[in-house]
Amino acid sequence: MTRLRQRVDVLASARTRSERRRADAQLWLEVAAAAQSSTLAREELGLQARLGDLLWFGCDDADHARAVAQRGRLVTAIASGSGARARALVDRTVDVDTERLVALRLRLYREAP
Repeated sequence: MTRLRQRVDVLASARTRSERRRADAQLWLEVAAAAQSSTLAREELGLQARLGDLLWFGCDDADHARAVAQRGRLVTAIASGSGARARALVDRTVDVDTERLVALRLRLYREAP
């Protein structure tokens, strides 16, 4: 769990979009490692390769703070052995990220000449 908490700290201190993307990707890979799932790790690598940059595109400091808090709650759930809570937090993360990306896409579409 120490490594997971360290990854959350690295994400918290990340300042640029690139640093945040990299720190977040490393954290999710650590989650896969903690789950001892090579399938999850492989899928996470694929997702990060396809979507990693998009997930942090257009994020402001408030989005960053929310992501750090959510990742912290996830690590706490994992550390306490609460698989159901961890799963619910991951599901919520996917929902929030998807909603944010759809809203961003719609905004960009409306702003296009």
